[in-house]
Amino acid sequence: TVHMTDAAERAVRIVTDVLDGRMDDARKSFNAQVLAGFTDEKRGSALATVAGLVGAFEGFGEGEPFVRRIGDHTVVDVALRYEAGDMKARVAFDADAKVAGFFILAPETP
Repeated sequence: TVHMTDAAERAVRIVTDVLDGRMDDARKSFNAQVLAGFTDEKRGSALATVAGLVGAFEGFGEGEPFVRRIGDHTVVDVALRYEAGDMKARVAFDADAKVAGFFILAPETP
């Protein structure tokens, strides 16, 4: 059972903030571990890697975000559309509804 009724909306907002470089806004939702580890340098490096694989970000993909409970986390996958292919963002929220993980993955990643 998913206890965060607004998980999909929050995930989309956080993904948008990260991709648009509004890290001060995104960081408000991070737990302490993600806050310490997700530096501007790591963000830049990760987005450069993604751009090297699939080109420029063009927008959100088709379909609604996929929300589910995995262990103690509420996990949301958000479809992303890039110049040369699709990816997905995965946002994991902890029991305190803080971001415990943020990833950009190949769409077939389980």
